Amino acid sequence: MGVEQRNKLPIISTDDPESTILGPEPTKHRPWDDLAPPKVPDKMEERKPIPGLEEHEKDFQERKALRREAIREGRDPLVEIWKRDRKKKQQKAQHD
Repeated sequence: MGVEQRNKLPIISTDDPESTILGPEPTKHRPWDDLAPPKVPDKMEERKPIPGLEEHEKDFQERKALRREAIREGRDPLVEIWKRDRKKKQQKAQHD
């Protein structure tokens, strides 16, 4: 490329914030914009309590304690949890 050709290339101003090396950003819709994470509002909305979360947490803690106890006593923790769940299902069936 000769010096004369280089001098004829357009000069892109870097003072313009909209301008990039490739020129101004396109204004048409770009499909990859849909993949961007949603904008987070400045103030987070108060979260609503999840229904059934307390019961789930209580069940999780019981399973955790049962698992530790079974391991301590040398039993299979999965069998112990299965037995407990089976008893709960039987009790629930009797109440219904």
